[in-house]
Amino acid sequence: MRTYYIDGPTAEPITDRAHALRVAAGILTGKAVGQHTAAKPKDTLLEGI
Repeated sequence: MRTYYIDGPTAEPITDRAHALRVAAGILTGKAVGQHTAAKPKDTLLEGI
């Protein structure tokens, strides 16, 4: 098995590129690409009373 040590500053450009490739491929949706959906109102037990 081969492993590599990659610290935070080194990993950031790698993950940024991977994220950009996934966005371009249309694989990511929702919060992963910055789309904010309107929060649905939560039903409560007291609404039916």
